[in-house]
Amino acid sequence: MALSADFLQESVDFQCDVNGRRGDAAQLTYVGRHLRPLAPVHVQALQDGKILTVNWTRQTRINGDIWAGDVPLGETQELYRVQIFNNEAVLLEADTPNPQYSVQVDEATHVQIAQYSSVYGLGVATRVEISKR
Repeated sequence: MALSADFLQESVDFQCDVNGRRGDAAQLTYVGRHLRPLAPVHVQALQDGKILTVNWTRQTRINGDIWAGDVPLGETQELYRVQIFNNEAVLLEADTPNPQYSVQVDEATHVQIAQYSSVYGLGVATRVEISKR
């Protein structure tokens, strides 16, 4: 069932009629999971001394079955949220328009990266442990 993105996070009333018989009514919240950006893939996080460098590849929901080159963006802008953790404590949170990020940090254990959508918000995050050099 196609619904406008205007209905995201809104309650929507549904009722199905089959062969002239009225079915039960239901009220559901439209979450639009098909609009959610997919998680970045091929994430590499390497800390060399105090410099942490993270690289990844985006996925797309639109025409993504391409084997040569980058897949189409599928969003109005390219933007990612990078979170750097020491165990469960967030050390740093930053947004970047590029599929890579470098920063100076002391003790970091893992990173999470999620792609942003102007329609949906943050998509599914990928979490990876940091490799030390």
